[in-house]
Amino acid sequence: MNTNLNKRDFTRWLEEELRARFRSIANAAVVVGTTHTTLYDIINGNREPSFDILAQIAPHLDLSAVEMFRKADKIKPPPVHDNRLVNEILFDLEDLDDAGLEAVKTYIDFVRFDLGKQKKTRGTLALIHSRN
Repeated sequence: MNTNLNKRDFTRWLEEELRARFRSIANAAVVVGTTHTTLYDIINGNREPSFDILAQIAPHLDLSAVEMFRKADKIKPPPVHDNRLVNEILFDLEDLDDAGLEAVKTYIDFVRFDLGKQKKTRGTLALIHSRN
């Protein structure tokens, strides 16, 4: 299930949760360890919540930091595995002879290699971008 919220939904949810648990944003700020201005700016959409502030808030809402990052749409949701697709692939593989299975293995190795290159390229580009 995708738990990521769009920005407006996230800020609305955050405000409701903080008010429900702490009665006011000012009280929430004291408990969380930040300023009420910071929380109001996030709630009003005037400031993007940093990973640090989200991690500070998370335990006070009974969430892990990762769950909070997902709600704030800071990280992607976990992949959803479709077991039907896996079962269909396994069913199709049963009918292959040795040469066919070897061809599938070669293709899978190629895809893994290509994905590894893409990840390295993205990592390098992110590093270059962060230095600029």
